[in-house]
Amino acid sequence: MIRQIPVGEKATVLASLAYIIALAFYKHWLRSQYDVMNGSLIERAFATAGKPWYWFFLLTGFAFIILLVCMGVHLFRKDKSVLGNLVGLILNIVLIVILVTVFWDPIFTTFVVLAFVAGTSAAAMS
Repeated sequence: MIRQIPVGEKATVLASLAYIIALAFYKHWLRSQYDVMNGSLIERAFATAGKPWYWFFLLTGFAFIILLVCMGVHLFRKDKSVLGNLVGLILNIVLIVILVTVFWDPIFTTFVVLAFVAGTSAAAMS
């Protein structure tokens, strides 16, 4: 069954798993920081955005989500009667769900809050 999955798809799955694990460790480290967990939502967003590696994980998180969605579309178009294609599709969907769940808070939430604050500040100035 595993032998039926192409090498490129296996590499994408393994890279995604490694990234999800690294992202989970970074998320755990962020939650251990005092300034990230205390204060108002905007204060926490600025504290999170100021942490090392935040922008790296934000941009690579978007890149991995796009990569997995493209891979999912590719796998969806393949013949699903082959067991390897079906297993690859299911595994890809599970990876997307896990990645979005781990990526959502506090990394993506911080980005949304900062974008909202910038938007409301720009609207108030005009």
